[in-house]
Amino acid sequence: IAFIVSVTFLPALLSFMPPPKLKRDARGQQDTAITKFLSKLSVFVFNRKKLILIIGILIFLGGLAALPNLSREVNMVDYFKKSSEIRQAEDLMEQKLGGSIPVQILVRGDLKNPAVLKSITKLEKYLSTLPDVNSPQSIADLICEMNDVMNDRYCIPDRSEGVANLWFFIEGNEILPQLINDETTEGLVQAKLATVNTRKIIKVVNRIDDYIANNLDTSLVQFKLVGLSDEQLKSFNILRSQDIIDRIHYDVHYYKPDYKFNHNIENVIKDFLSAKDVSFSDEFYQDLSEKIDGYFSSENADIIIDNANQRRQVVTTLVRKIRSGGDLSTQSLEKILRSAIPLSYYRDDPELLEYSAQSVAAIINNEKDWWRTNDLLSQLKPYLPQDLISNKNFMKKLVGDLWAINENNIAFPEKKLDQLGTNNISAGDENIKMDIEQTGMPIIFKDLDHNIVTSQIWSLVFAIGLVVILLSLQFKSVLGGLISILPIILTILFNFALMFIFNIPLDTVTVMIGSVAVGIGIDYTIHFNSRYRLEMARSKNQLEALQKTLTTTGRAIIINALSVMMGFLALLLGSIVPMQRFGWMIAVTMFTSALFALTFLPAVIMLTHAKFVLNLKNMSRNIRDKVRNNLGK
Repeated sequence: IAFIVSVTFLPALLSFMPPPKLKRDARGQQDTAITKFLSKLSVFVFNRKKLILIIGILIFLGGLAALPNLSREVNMVDYFKKSSEIRQAEDLMEQKLGGSIPVQILVRGDLKNPAVLKSITKLEKYLSTLPDVNSPQSIADLICEMNDVMNDRYCIPDRSEGVANLWFFIEGNEILPQLINDETTEGLVQAKLATVNTRKIIKVVNRIDDYIANNLDTSLVQFKLVGLSDEQLKSFNILRSQDIIDRIHYDVHYYKPDYKFNHNIENVIKDFLSAKDVSFSDEFYQDLSEKIDGYFSSENADIIIDNANQRRQVVTTLVRKIRSGGDLSTQSLEKILRSAIPLSYYRDDPELLEYSAQSVAAIINNEKDWWRTNDLLSQLKPYLPQDLISNKNFMKKLVGDLWAINENNIAFPEKKLDQLGTNNISAGDENIKMDIEQTGMPIIFKDLDHNIVTSQIWSLVFAIGLVVILLSLQFKSVLGGLISILPIILTILFNFALMFIFNIPLDTVTVMIGSVAVGIGIDYTIHFNSRYRLEMARSKNQLEALQKTLTTTGRAIIINALSVMMGFLALLLGSIVPMQRFGWMIAVTMFTSALFALTFLPAVIMLTHAKFVLNLKNMSRNIRDKVRNNLGK
């Protein structure tokens, strides 16, 4: 449209206007300050061709060096000034509330399965160790919290029945729809990013992807430890110990990021799991006796034994059986209770013995588990940061990590079992399908960042390539097209160097500057070459042709550049930071492209004796003598 208006409406309008009155010098040129300046500039360019070329090469090399060091930014919060309300609100979110950008990881699978929930809790522990990642949460947290309330241990139960019992208490919670779907087949692990820096966001995204790729699998294999051979158990204990160590390491790192993890912790856990026998002290049996005694005297007992002597006799019989290491199955305990409890307590309901045996078995197993956990905990305490020992939240998580030593149902990624060569399991193994995929805004930021780079590369390659083709056709010379594009390439590289010096990021706005510079700046090259070729054909004198070109077309180029600069500088009045940058950087680009077209381009043409202008090589000696005479005058 601009072209059509320029070649139709504008000439028609000018035809009705009188020609301007111009002051001319003795040679017939306009006698103005800008004309005198351009005339002197032509002499300078002619005599300092090599210097101009060297400066151009230095700018070229500097721009290339700046390219890999350019920062990139795709977060739109950076579009606003630090004094704006939006930016201040974002800063407040980062400082006080852990950030506003959500990290979201989609989990597909049976979210009531303990193995899936344990994988989620370990993922959350890892997320807590990442810089700028805060407050990870998922459905697994609710299960752990409820288990802590009901059973005094912050962990996922190892049996589906245990999860189902806890799930009953969280059903109807208003936060559930934010974490899982109604079918409990899809859920989110959510966290917050306390940064808007693109490089930091991409680093977090990459670390999460690496963790998912290396530590999680679409197929988990679950098996029972009971029934495994000693050789299999030894292999699986390697995975069990490493899993516990990883969890402890993540918890310690969360509270003390700079703490150097003590490798003695690894040795203690491995030795503890490899030990076959566990010895219980008199203190343990004393505590167990009190727990069983308390059960039979409580209102929650299936059989309440009011008589203290009878109750003591029952407890003594049970503890003696436990000390002997005999069979502690529900059936065996039921027989012991039948012989120790008078018939009058259960005559009306014989099934009360079975229920009581189940409760006693649960108490015995629970006390043994706590004893083992506390025993291991006491061995680890000397190797842990002492200030964390008094931290209740850390100790709660630590106990939950250590509770895994008591679990019989174990699940690991199939690929880890393959690495150990123990994937063929015969002890009731079960395949559990699970899929974990990172999603949310950080992934979009990473994709945008990648697209910015590829967009910058391909837009410049396409624009420059197309312009070279057009110029080559215009000048009927490929070399002419390549030489004519050099000022634009130099302008673009100068622009990159400027962005590096002033720490201006490459974003969705500044990425357009390069291709815009090609489109606008190539005008100056075309104007210069067209007029210079015309003047060379007339005078066959390089200096005279250069002077004529700069004082005519060069004057128009400068006026055009200044007008375009003023137009883009209007963007400085806006409030969007990248648009302000875009405005003044395009203005600088217009200035430099005009400058390089009037200096660097003629220097290259004269030094290379470019034939697409005229055969300059044959006339160089005569012109040089004439210039020396002019300089002498």
